[in-house]
Amino acid sequence: MNSITSINNVVFLFFQNFANSGLVGDIAYFFSYYIFYTLIFVGFVWAIFFSKEKMFNFAVLFSSLLSVTIIVNILKTFFEIPRPFLSLPIIPFLYESGFSFPSGHSAIAFALAFSLYFLHKKLGVTFIIFAIIIAISRMILGVHYPFDVLVGMIVGMMTSYFFVKLFNKTK
Repeated sequence: MNSITSINNVVFLFFQNFANSGLVGDIAYFFSYYIFYTLIFVGFVWAIFFSKEKMFNFAVLFSSLLSVTIIVNILKTFFEIPRPFLSLPIIPFLYESGFSFPSGHSAIAFALAFSLYFLHKKLGVTFIIFAIIIAISRMILGVHYPFDVLVGMIVGMMTSYFFVKLFNKTK
């Protein structure tokens, strides 16, 4: 387990080092918050107003995002892993409360992106690119380790896949 922790710390410090440049930290914050919430809004606007199967697409997005939020909160409570700035000698760009593992922003961004990918490939690819940037921004800001982000990505992808398959069976 020590080698995993070492790799986690080295990769985290690599990304978090970018926050020392104020501009990079500001951009990471912009993606982590403004773009993050904008993507959720745009995803639901697409599902409700522009998609062909409005109710189906809304149900997939809503179920995926609600479920992934619940799953992440259960995992955070179960594992209780402190945020990197509480364990490492760093000054984060941003202080957040709560536990680190897994990354809720990454899980939600990837649940949204992959739900959209399964529903509308071109839109989904765009959202996946933004989800990757959001995941990296969480490390730059100093609030998540790479493993937090990776597990968040996996939980988000699996959750979206589950609901796309579930709702496709009920069509």
